[in-house]
Amino acid sequence: MVQVRDEQLQRAVSKIVDDGRDIHISGEPGIGKTEFLEHVKTRLPAEYTIEETTVRIHHDIPDIERDLLHIARRAAVERDSKPNQVTSASGSAFGFSGGATVDDRVRDLYKLEDLTTNWSGDPLVICIDDVHKIADDEQTARGVVSEIADVLGDEIHLITVGQISAIKDVEELHLNLYTLKETRKFLEAEYGDIPEGTIKEVHSKVEGHPLYLSLLTESTEDAADFELPEDAVFDTIEKRYIESLPAETEQFLRQVAVLPELSERTCSGIIDDRSATEIDRMLRRLNRQVIVQEVNRSDAGDKIYKIHERFRRFLMQKHPNPTRDHRTALEHHFEELLQKIGEESDETWKEILPHSFHLRFHLTSLHDEVTPEYFLKELDQCGITHPERGILVFFGGVGVFPARAIELFQTEHEAFSEWLLENAENELTANLLVQITDWALSQVGDDDPIELSEVRVEGSMDDLPIESQPFDELDVSEAQARHLENSLKNILSYFLIEEPYRSSTHRRQAHKQIESYGISYELLSEFRAEVKQTLVESQLGDEFESLVEQYVETVGQELEGSLTSSLDFHSLRDQMMELGRHTFDDVHEDLFIDTGVLEEITINGGDVLEQAENPAFAMLWYHFYIAYLGEQPSAEVPEEIQERYLRMVKARKAYEAALDKPMFTAEDTEDLLALDTGD
Repeated sequence: MVQVRDEQLQRAVSKIVDDGRDIHISGEPGIGKTEFLEHVKTRLPAEYTIEETTVRIHHDIPDIERDLLHIARRAAVERDSKPNQVTSASGSAFGFSGGATVDDRVRDLYKLEDLTTNWSGDPLVICIDDVHKIADDEQTARGVVSEIADVLGDEIHLITVGQISAIKDVEELHLNLYTLKETRKFLEAEYGDIPEGTIKEVHSKVEGHPLYLSLLTESTEDAADFELPEDAVFDTIEKRYIESLPAETEQFLRQVAVLPELSERTCSGIIDDRSATEIDRMLRRLNRQVIVQEVNRSDAGDKIYKIHERFRRFLMQKHPNPTRDHRTALEHHFEELLQKIGEESDETWKEILPHSFHLRFHLTSLHDEVTPEYFLKELDQCGITHPERGILVFFGGVGVFPARAIELFQTEHEAFSEWLLENAENELTANLLVQITDWALSQVGDDDPIELSEVRVEGSMDDLPIESQPFDELDVSEAQARHLENSLKNILSYFLIEEPYRSSTHRRQAHKQIESYGISYELLSEFRAEVKQTLVESQLGDEFESLVEQYVETVGQELEGSLTSSLDFHSLRDQMMELGRHTFDDVHEDLFIDTGVLEEITINGGDVLEQAENPAFAMLWYHFYIAYLGEQPSAEVPEEIQERYLRMVKARKAYEAALDKPMFTAEDTEDLLALDTGD
C-alpha cells in the first residue's frame, strides 16, 4: 500500500531518534496501525535493536511485565543481563510454608527498571501491539503503558499500538481516515493526474478509508471509470473488486474460501483440478492483491496466506457445497496428522498442532461445536478404521479438545477393544490390555472406579508370549535379572484366572520380591498414603485443574480470534506452546515451590522411606526433589533436604559394601547433582 502519511511517519521517527520519546500509535480497527508501525521500523537507523510482542487474551499484567523483562535480557549485553537473584524466602498457602525461591517481592517491572537504567548496549526499541487488550478498562490499560514507559532507561524506547488514547507521558500519533490531501496522493500514485472533482467525490464516498481506496484502485483500470452509488458504497466496492478478478482467480478464491488459511498443501487437499505448481503460482499472484495477505511460513517452509475475513464471508455466500469441502479438508488434515506422527520426529507434538487447529475449525464449521461424538462421526465419514483411527483419536483428540480427551478415549474405547480382540495375534494379551485400559480410564472422573483386583483374564502364564530371560540385556547381575523376571511373572500371574493360588500365593511372592530390594510392601503403602494425604490437604489438584481449564479456554478464544486477524495457525501454535510453558512455570512456581507443598511432600515421604532397610529409596526420593529444583532458575535446595540427602548417601554407601554388584551406586546420584558430599 502506498505510504501517504509521510508527515506522521517522519514525526514518529524523529520523536524516537531525536527526542528520545516513547510513542503510541492509535486508531480504529483497519485504519492501518500495524502497517504504519512496519514503516516506522524500516525508517529507524540500523544501530537500533527492535524487539516485538503482542498482547493476547491470555496475558495479564504480570505476564506482560515478565515478557518485557525477558525481551530486555535477550537484548542486553551479557554482563548486564541480571538474572533473577535467588534468596531464602518463605510463603504460606494451603497451610504450608514455602522453601527457598526467587525474591518475587520485587515486581518484574522494577527488575526491568534496574536492568535498563544504565543500558550499555545498542539502543533498544520495544514494540507492543494490541495494548488495548491489557485490560477491559481503558484507564487500567493506559496506566500500565504509562508505568512501563516510566521505568525504561534513556536508551530504551517504547512503541505501543492499540485502540486507546491519551496515555500519560507517551507521545501519541493518532491515525485517522485519510485526509483529502492523503487521498489525492494515494490516487495520483496509481493513476497520475486526476481531476480535482473526481478526487473529492471518491474521498467523500469512501470517507477516506484506506482499505476501500485500495480495493477501488485495484478494481478500476481508469480513474474515469469511478462510478459509485450514493448508498451501499462499501458493498458495491467489494462486489466490483471480486468481479474485476479474472474468472479463474475468482473460481479459485471461491474454492478455497472454506479454508481458514491458505498454503500450497492445504489448498491441494481440497482442489483436484490444479497442480501444486499452479496453486503456488496463484497464491503468489493473489498476494499482490489487497484481498490476500502473506502471514507466515509453515514448518516445511511453505508460505501461508489468509483471505481478508470480510471477503472470505462474501465468497462463502456463493460457495456451491461448503459441507463437502469442509469434509475434504478434514480428511486432508487427518492424513497429514498420520504422516507427521509416522515420521517419529522429536518435534511431533509441535508439528501436529496446526493440523489440530485446522480440524477444530472445520469441525466447528460443520457442527457449530466441537465434541468427541462429532470428531468420531467425521472419522466414520472418512472411513478411517483402526489402527490409524486409534492414532488419530489419541494425537488428534488431545490437540483438538485437550480438556475432553479422556472423554474421547472413553467413548472410543469399546470400538477399539472390539478391533483389538478381533485382530490381536495373542488373545490373552489383547484381553489383558483391554481390561487394564478399562481400569485406567475408570480412574478418571468415575464415581465407581474399577479395582485392580477386578482385572481377571481367562488363561495362564503359558499362554502369554513372554520372551525367555527378558531382562538379560540390562546392565545388572544375573541374580538381579532373575529377580526382575520373577517379579514380572508374579505380577502378571495375579491377573490370570488359571494360575493356581492366584489370590494369595502370587501376591505373597510379589511382596517377597519387593522385600528382597530392602523395603516392605507395607512401608510402600504407608509412603503412598502419606503423599496422597499431603496432596489432598494442599488442594493442589483443584488449583491445577483450574490452570488447565483456563489454558483450554484461552486456546479456544485465540483460535476464534485468529479467524478475523492476520494470526495464522503456526503462530497460534507457538503462542499456545509459550502459554503452555507459562502455565507449567506457574505450576512450578506458584503451586509446587512457592507454596512449599513439594517440600512438605518430600519431607513427609522421606520420613517413611528412611525406615526401609535399603537407604536407596529415601536417597533417591530426596535426589528427585533436588534435581527438580536444579531445573528451576528461581529456587535453591532447602538446607534440611540437602542434609537428609547427604545422610542417606552415606548410609547407602555403607549398605553397598555388602552387595556383590549394586544396580546403581550412591556416587551415581552425586555425579548427577554435582553436590559436594564430603567423605
